[in-house]
Amino acid sequence: MSLAENIRHLRELKRFTQVEIAESISVTKQAVSKYEKGKTIPDGITLVDLAEILGVTAEMLVRGNPNDFENRKEMMK
Repeated sequence: MSLAENIRHLRELKRFTQVEIAESISVTKQAVSKYEKGKTIPDGITLVDLAEILGVTAEMLVRGNPNDFENRKEMMK
């Protein structure tokens, strides 16, 4: 999956809204929407903050695949 797809997928798994994510990492809802559509990418610091909020490493957020996320979801229960 792409970074954009991973951000959206994880946000939905965690049941966060774009507004909640935006407020947590001090960006606008529009910025989160652009990340999820692949129109822009978060800068390094924002990427690390985003990964932390979503419960993964920055590397997993960038390179992860759906099975990784599903396994983590099961472990978090």
